[in-house]
Amino acid sequence: MRKIYFFLFVLFSASFSFAQNCPLTDKPDVNFLDENGDGIDGDTNNAVFVSDLTGNDANPGTMSAPLKSLTMAMAKAHAVSKDIYMAAGTYTIYAPLIIFDGIGIYGYFSSTTWNRNKFNKVIIQGTSNVIYAKGNTKNSTLQGLEIIASNATGFGNSSCAVWVDSCAGTFLFIDNVIKAGKGSAGANGANGVVGASGGDGGNGTAGMCDGNTAGVGGAAGFSSCAPGGKGGNGGVSTQNGFIGSSNSAGTLGGGGGLSGDPGKAGNNGVNGSNGSSGVSASSNNLIHDIGVNGIKGGKGLDGTDGSNGVSGSGGGGGGGQHCSFCNDGSGNGGGGGGGAGCKGFGGKGGNGGGSSIAFFVRDSRVYLENNKITTQAGGNGGNGGDGGKGGDGGIGGSGATNCFAEVGAGGNGGDGGDGGNAGAGSGGNGGSSLGLIAIGSADVYHSGNVFTLGATGMGGNGGAAINLPNGAIGFNGVSKNIEGSSTNDVASVQSELCVEDVTVVRYQNSLKDAVAIVTLSEPNPKEVRVSFSFSNGTAVDGSDYIGTPATISFLPYNTVQSIPFKITKDDGDTTKRKFTILLSSPTGGAVLGRSTASVTILPYAGASLNTELSGVLVNHYPNPVSSSATIVVKGINSDNVWVKVYNPMSQLVALLPANSDKSDKEFTFNAGHLNAGVYTYEVIAEGQSIARKKMVLMPH
Repeated sequence: MRKIYFFLFVLFSASFSFAQNCPLTDKPDVNFLDENGDGIDGDTNNAVFVSDLTGNDANPGTMSAPLKSLTMAMAKAHAVSKDIYMAAGTYTIYAPLIIFDGIGIYGYFSSTTWNRNKFNKVIIQGTSNVIYAKGNTKNSTLQGLEIIASNATGFGNSSCAVWVDSCAGTFLFIDNVIKAGKGSAGANGANGVVGASGGDGGNGTAGMCDGNTAGVGGAAGFSSCAPGGKGGNGGVSTQNGFIGSSNSAGTLGGGGGLSGDPGKAGNNGVNGSNGSSGVSASSNNLIHDIGVNGIKGGKGLDGTDGSNGVSGSGGGGGGGQHCSFCNDGSGNGGGGGGGAGCKGFGGKGGNGGGSSIAFFVRDSRVYLENNKITTQAGGNGGNGGDGGKGGDGGIGGSGATNCFAEVGAGGNGGDGGDGGNAGAGSGGNGGSSLGLIAIGSADVYHSGNVFTLGATGMGGNGGAAINLPNGAIGFNGVSKNIEGSSTNDVASVQSELCVEDVTVVRYQNSLKDAVAIVTLSEPNPKEVRVSFSFSNGTAVDGSDYIGTPATISFLPYNTVQSIPFKITKDDGDTTKRKFTILLSSPTGGAVLGRSTASVTILPYAGASLNTELSGVLVNHYPNPVSSSATIVVKGINSDNVWVKVYNPMSQLVALLPANSDKSDKEFTFNAGHLNAGVYTYEVIAEGQSIARKKMVLMPH
């Protein structure tokens, strides 16, 4: 159990006075202790109050006039550099709540009394990313909240309750409930495009038995990727037939037929080869694809394209006829080569499923303590796209055969090759279910948290391919409490130590126990230790005071400690004397701020004080007390006056400093957080009790 040393401070302080060099920090804590006596766990002067039940956004954001919406409270807190205190209720936001530098958010407050307990549930909900911080340099604490992220929408999006990115200050999440929503499923990958088919080659035209008009070679088959070769023309008379045009691979067309009697036929063109098939994709080993808006499973890989087929070359032209005792003739044209079929295009990989993540931490320092962390299922990965079929090759054109007994026939054009079939895409990886993911230079500490994780998203199926294996199935997501580097230990938070000056009045006939108050500027989850020593001034150790160097410890989240020493009895010395207390060697992340305190020893002043006590009046109002009381002390000429308040069990519950340096002094006692009963208050002046009275507390 955590012990708060504030009570040690108030127990001793009424017999001497402090200079208030160090502000007393009262950050709300999980023990709900009021460490500065203002009536609530926290500091009423350092907070913007927000209540969904009783607030209004036209209000100033004070405890008596809270704001209503959390977004307005954050804007106000940012403007005045204060924390946010949230009363029980449900706060719906419509965009991620940006945490500005150094702003803390504390829940568990009552909307009526502003007392704190765990029955005062504060819920923040509304978006798939609720809390967002980036680039902060100061510490921030979120405590006593239930943060609920909605399910992700769209394709492949994540639900991330808390996103902390590139923050140099420490983010502390203490005693919260953090719930991530579901990740959404990834979109399927697109099917690959079917390759274009090649066109057929044109037929050659006829030659002449008798005459000099040769047959023309057929046109090349069209193809968007590899047209066929043109057929060769026939020869005239003594001419040989012309060779067909080359195909897309550079292979020559069919040779022309020789002239003669009869003319010889042209050779056929060469058929083009089929394109090679693509490869279906394997699974992507990237489990977490980190984007601007979240984390999802890795995208499936794309299948590779097939290759284009090779076109057919043109058929050769027929040879011409030449003879001595006949009419010369002209050869037939060769057929055009078929166009190549074009490649099929690879199927696209399926998209990754979105993840369900409670905490995303990148390049930041974060400490988690006693949180209940829940995630839901990651989204399934999308299926991979099917591989595209390669286009069919065109058929080679026919060579003409007119009068082939006299003139050469044209050769047929070669067929175009088919385009290669493409590979299929693999399935996208499933989204993960992660309590916390730490990436980059994240520095994460955690202690006492409870994780409840959802299911992992399933990997998507791979696409289908023609005459090829299907694409691979995507990997399932992972389900882990913490992904990435972290330390299962309590984190230290940098805070400054400060020691107060103190003035002590000697006792007449005995040693006097005294303390100097030491404070921490920030509550620290880790124990802080600091050494102290004493240095003589006009006061001498052993004669005027007794000080023993030692070490004091601040237990976790304590912000007040004390250094004990003794003041020797009055020996008739009327001189004011001084010595110094020095702090050194802090541990636990603390640094020295105000590291020296001046202790002033005053002579015994009881006689003069007693002389002035005649006519002192002490009273309080109202009576009975409902939520606060004013205690009035009249007719005392001293600046060192305090009031102690005790509950019905004689336990000290408050130490009240005067809010006036006049002879009529007022003390404000905030009692709304206390139970009903008869309380006693004692007025202390210069270390002496001058009055004890009772008051009746009857809270509303």
